[in-house]
Amino acid sequence: MTEEEAIRLLIEDIDVLCVCASTTQIKEVKQHVLAIRESGLLGPKPAPKVKAFNDTTPMPFGKYASVPLMDVPASYLHWLWTNEANPMHGRQAVDPLAAYIYKNVGSLAKEHPDGVW
Repeated sequence: MTEEEAIRLLIEDIDVLCVCASTTQIKEVKQHVLAIRESGLLGPKPAPKVKAFNDTTPMPFGKYASVPLMDVPASYLHWLWTNEANPMHGRQAVDPLAAYIYKNVGSLAKEHPDGVW
């Protein structure tokens, strides 16, 4: 289906809604719009919202997987933060673990003063 076809079908569905908006028709239009969105014809899907990490969030991977972040050694978080080979490096805007480290860098630096944060 081309973008033009998708838009034409969407407009037709909206016209149907304007004339006789039954609950069933509204559900059908919603499903149709979702199918068009999933196809990528209306542009990229919005990024899923990720819940921010806090001290009690379990470490999601690695040596300390499932350990609450407040109990993960600062030296390990420092390694994650500074290791450019790590895919998390420099991604505090999109990665919740990187954002957690960035937010807590002051206290982590006190716990691991040998690291260059």
